[in-house]
Amino acid sequence: MIRDGQRSEEEQIPREPLPPGVAHLAAALRYQERNIAAGLCSVCPEPLDRNSVRYCTKHLAMARTKSARQRGAKGEPGSREFLYGEPSESTHGRQPGTLASIAMNREKATRALLGELGVKPEHAAVSLNAAIEALARIMPRRKADALTQAELFDKAGVISKTTGQKP
Repeated sequence: MIRDGQRSEEEQIPREPLPPGVAHLAAALRYQERNIAAGLCSVCPEPLDRNSVRYCTKHLAMARTKSARQRGAKGEPGSREFLYGEPSESTHGRQPGTLASIAMNREKATRALLGELGVKPEHAAVSLNAAIEALARIMPRRKADALTQAELFDKAGVISKTTGQKP
């Protein structure tokens, strides 16, 4: 009663708690600030490294290797290659997608199988692209020269009806 009697009405209204997650972040920031002010690492209670204002020796090395990996640098931190070396070329976006990779592998397997059977790789029966090219070369230009599907497939060298219908 003594404590509450000395406070104004505004001071007696309880504060709302911080939302979940924000309280943890605020406590973590206070811990970092308190440790740095005391000359300790912002991550652990070890003394600061002589080359850092934020980290101990262990965490400074971890931060440097992390930034080096992000840059693509080579060599040990502090070495000439690390500081002045050319970053390695990124391979991001250079790999074929999953569907493209599956299609390429399927075509390779088909070519290998047909190679064992003695069919030439340029033959229309090998792939969809080869069948399209073969049919485009033989396709009549005028309506009067039209061919039936069977005649067209025979002239183009397409082995089966299924192989020729999609192209």
